[in-house]
Amino acid sequence: MGYIKICLVAVILAFGVSCSAAKLDYRITQDGKPLAAIVIGADATLPEQNAAKELSSYLNHVTGASFPLYAPGAQPSGMRRILVGQSVESKRLLGDIDWEKLKFDGIAIKFVGNDLVLAGDRPRGTVYAVYTFLEEYVGCKWWTPKASYVPRKRDLSVKIKDQVHVSPFLYRETFYGPVLRKNMDFAVKLKLNGHFEPVAEDMGGHYNLLGFVHTAYTLLPPAVYFKDHPEWYSLIDGKRTGVEAQLCLSNEEMKKELIKQAMKLVDENPEAGMISISQNDGYNPCQCDKCQAIVKEEGSESGPIIRFVNSVAEELEKKHPGILVETLAYVYGRKAPKLVKPRSNVIVRLCSIECDFARPLDSKINASFYKDLTDWAKISKRLFVWDYVVNFGDLLVGHPNWNVIAPNIRMFAKNSVVGLFEQGDGYNTDAVFGNMKIWVISHLMWNPDLDQRRLMKEFANGYYGPAAPYLLKYLDLTSDAIDRSKEFLGCFNGVNMSYMTQKDMDGANDLFDSAEKSVRNNPALLHRVKLERMALDYMWIQQIFYDRSRVGEARGIGMNAICNDFIKQAPLTGNDYIHEAATMTKEYYNTLRSYAAVQVDRNVKRATTIPSVVRKLKRDRWMDIQEDEMYLHQFGTVTTLVGDSTASNGKAAYIPGSSPEWAVQLKANGITLPENTKATIYVSVRVKAKAATGPAFSIGIYDDASSRQIMRKVVNIEDLHGKDGYIDYNLGTYSPGPNWFAYVAAPGDGNLVEGVYVDRFYVVLTK
Repeated sequence: MGYIKICLVAVILAFGVSCSAAKLDYRITQDGKPLAAIVIGADATLPEQNAAKELSSYLNHVTGASFPLYAPGAQPSGMRRILVGQSVESKRLLGDIDWEKLKFDGIAIKFVGNDLVLAGDRPRGTVYAVYTFLEEYVGCKWWTPKASYVPRKRDLSVKIKDQVHVSPFLYRETFYGPVLRKNMDFAVKLKLNGHFEPVAEDMGGHYNLLGFVHTAYTLLPPAVYFKDHPEWYSLIDGKRTGVEAQLCLSNEEMKKELIKQAMKLVDENPEAGMISISQNDGYNPCQCDKCQAIVKEEGSESGPIIRFVNSVAEELEKKHPGILVETLAYVYGRKAPKLVKPRSNVIVRLCSIECDFARPLDSKINASFYKDLTDWAKISKRLFVWDYVVNFGDLLVGHPNWNVIAPNIRMFAKNSVVGLFEQGDGYNTDAVFGNMKIWVISHLMWNPDLDQRRLMKEFANGYYGPAAPYLLKYLDLTSDAIDRSKEFLGCFNGVNMSYMTQKDMDGANDLFDSAEKSVRNNPALLHRVKLERMALDYMWIQQIFYDRSRVGEARGIGMNAICNDFIKQAPLTGNDYIHEAATMTKEYYNTLRSYAAVQVDRNVKRATTIPSVVRKLKRDRWMDIQEDEMYLHQFGTVTTLVGDSTASNGKAAYIPGSSPEWAVQLKANGITLPENTKATIYVSVRVKAKAATGPAFSIGIYDDASSRQIMRKVVNIEDLHGKDGYIDYNLGTYSPGPNWFAYVAAPGDGNLVEGVYVDRFYVVLTK
């Protein structure tokens, strides 16, 4: 009996807990019938009306119930209310909500008894509140413009959880094809509101940054003004110029005319919200005495810029009090001024183009950018950042910056950044893991406190299904590889994959084999996995010195077939842009086929001859780097491999004399030096000359991280007279940084030199 009593008590307690938990749910339907009515005020804006319609449509999809829209007090008796928008009743229920603090785009979701309020800042906040409710409470997910998940629940209850949220970024933009001037119904669900995401006004609109960037000559074209007013333009070396230069920012008459033109532009586009008053691309700021006096006083060329933009912003604000004025802290004007501060309606925009995107932007290697950012943050109410999340050197190659996305966005939020332009691949239809980046970045821009790893898993599980674990491991593998290598990851990294070892490449191949196998019976999911695999296949095609014998094993194909399939699928899928607005050509396809056809002997015969410099050294004191370990730029077009009986192992890398490229390279991260050891670097080169005099080739060492030439030497044809065969050249003794590389370049003139042959680099270790 005691046991029965205990069980009975347990049941009663469990029932009590269950009832208590049930009270925490807000019931919307039961058995496919509505328990709540959607209510919208008579003064609702068009975006609020459309937000209510969206809510009605999705609740119908989820439950099968009909949800008509009602005016306040007109809903059926006894029904709960879901109030949408800033109605009088919504504001009463929200009580002490400070609507001014909901600027910009803030949302309020609040449960009050039997009522639920979904509202927000005008014009967009209520739209965002509805989509937040549908996503976070109801469970709707929008992965891409074409892929989504809408649950089916005849009995729909949601957790009672109030939230008031305002993103730290009033301007949120990710520059990717799927949300670039199209698919705006998807963009608004992700709460994107930037210049290139033209959400319609009836769904809340977007920021139209008038002019967008580099507007000096747009507002005052030299073709219109220079003849009569040369003094309005930069004085360069004693002469006024309106060509590839700037404006004379100390000229008062010029300022009056620019204000007039800027005011006209804002008058014609009052809904835009922002206007760019910014320097032209490039350099050549004005050198006149007045401008330079300001520069001296402010300690930076940004001094004249901010003083000028402040005065323009002040005039625009008189007629358009909500207008924000954007300008640049860029190239010569990146350093913050000593005295002047940007006005409250001025936004200063910084650009991260020169940074290492494998490391956080507040890390040591990115110290220059971070100092600029923090210096501006000390004097600016609002900053704008133009950041990069893609490999512009070759859009088809992956960009493993996953480990820094969330840390960077959080760092921006802590440093007065209110506008964030995350520039991705705006050209390919399905960029390399671009759909995931759009989704993850958009969510983090809305709320930087979200867990990026959780977001990645959520997207991967929803979009790739059973293949998700393998693709997440692939992203981890590439991110770990770049971290481990310490290699600089610029946004123009091109086809450089030297941070990936043979083990990494094989592991990546195996993960995609497993991913494809896991979804082989689901055509839609298999197509998505194959789209992502295109980038890996492209890497295999380009990187000729990896062992590629296993690459197509699971698919029953070899490299030539992989290459031909890639060439076929790229244009069919809309993923054939290698650079901004530049698609692959037939000539480029032929180059890829030449890469794929290369057969590399993995048992490369090492040198049969030993350089005289190292003959007395133990073998562990020097390294021999043959052509299988060199980086050969644009193999098949700029560089090739040739048989050469005079080379140390019978083979050499060949550069045609007409090429000016640093075509044959030894990358420092491809060699491992013992701690506290320096190295002397040699290269063995011979030339087939046509002329008697002139440059034969150049050799050098370059630091890619700091864009710094460590050394460079030009060898002339006349220096080679009487010298046959390969000559060893000493490039110097260094402790090479991880981003250094040694190079050989032909003269760029086929009339001087037929070709340059590189036998090997060798590295001698010194104490």
